[in-house]
Amino acid sequence: MTKNKILITGCSGFIGSYLTKKLLKDYVVIGIDINKTKINHKNFHFHQIDIRDQKVEEIFKEHNIYKVIHLAALAGVRNSFKFPQEYADVNVKGLVNILELSKKYKIKGFIFSSSSSVYGNCPNTPWSEHEKDLQPISPYASSKLAGEIYCKMYSKVHNMNIIVLRFFSNLGPNGRRDMAPYLFIDAILKGNPIKKFGDGSMARDWCYVGDTVKGIISVLTSKALKRFEIINLGTGYPITLNELIKIIEEITNKTTIIKKYPKPKGDVNITYANISKANNLLNYDPKVQLIEGLKKFYENDFTTKNKTI
Repeated sequence: MTKNKILITGCSGFIGSYLTKKLLKDYVVIGIDINKTKINHKNFHFHQIDIRDQKVEEIFKEHNIYKVIHLAALAGVRNSFKFPQEYADVNVKGLVNILELSKKYKIKGFIFSSSSSVYGNCPNTPWSEHEKDLQPISPYASSKLAGEIYCKMYSKVHNMNIIVLRFFSNLGPNGRRDMAPYLFIDAILKGNPIKKFGDGSMARDWCYVGDTVKGIISVLTSKALKRFEIINLGTGYPITLNELIKIIEEITNKTTIIKKYPKPKGDVNITYANISKANNLLNYDPKVQLIEGLKKFYENDFTTKNKTI
């Protein structure tokens, strides 16, 4: 079963929990997370541990891991301004710890979850992986770009197969509670005003979590990948904040109360993925449109008692 053993860091997170459940159909999954998990399966081995902890090596020794999917990180642009040192410590130092162990124990493939935030306010839309002059504008984005640089170095110097996936904004059932879909729906249902930053023209490339997970899994089986690749996983359809609010009003059948705020530092004007590379190398073809993904999220997180993944 050695070739079937996949290590997932951040397995208790939003994307990580979806990915873990999907992979358990075909793989033995070794999960690492600082938070507890609700997943219970005969082929799932969970370790509650910080990715920076040197004791993580014991997990590599015990399980004879084949490939690593590194999702664990501190996420969120705005919060990273409050805790820049912690973001650097977890997102860079933690990554290097996992890379070092992956090198030492000769894993056959490494997937690193980066972010669309690394593009900053790049004017050349849609954003291509070939963009050279990346200028991130937040500590979070900077930590992810630093992670990409470390991955490229490890791939080149240590001959490791490493794929960097730049995730765009994900949504879906059990979604993150610090992101706009949850905050907006929660506020509108409680009759509270929503916080609208700027004039509402900021746009985001929202991707349904199930489509992102399909993209990740495709990396595990693709024969078209080089030793090192950077690949966008988005949809290629940016939606403005004003449009997002209208869709949420339609889904909830309620009218929002809006309170306007200045655009926060670190928030980019648009995220916009060119996904042609993902399509060519991974046969990546996102199917779930924003309104459908928001409906799934709303119905699961706000209208039912049985939470599902």
